[in-house]
Amino acid sequence: MKTSNSRQYSISFHVPVLLMVLLFGACKPDLIVKNVHREQFSMTSLSMKGTIENQGQKASGDSITTLEHRSDLNDPFIPTTRISTPSLRPGENKELDLWLFPPNLLPPQARCLQVRVCADADNTINESSETNNCVTKSYPEVCP
Repeated sequence: MKTSNSRQYSISFHVPVLLMVLLFGACKPDLIVKNVHREQFSMTSLSMKGTIENQGQKASGDSITTLEHRSDLNDPFIPTTRISTPSLRPGENKELDLWLFPPNLLPPQARCLQVRVCADADNTINESSETNNCVTKSYPEVCP
């Protein structure tokens, strides 16, 4: 041990704690929205599909996936659809049908449609990451 102006710290207590976090924290589900795409677009409806995947190490349990929309990027998202999503095993995914009906929901002058799809929208599943559950898409690709 040095006796100069340096300090000595022990990390012996922290190593077991770090190992426990790494081992047990990683053994959780982690739901993500892997893909969102348009299926059909007409003056009466917009059909979309979204793929929810469990990229974690444990089965997820049942959850809710939501579709939200907005036509002005300064406005908050408006809830549109809530879909029951079945439990997913590690590595498993499920494609969901999402629907949005623009004439009923969007103002006629809207030049942009932005949608957000969120897995585990109610935060009922204890996941290894709670910050990667949503994907936002814009139509056209870049909204004004």
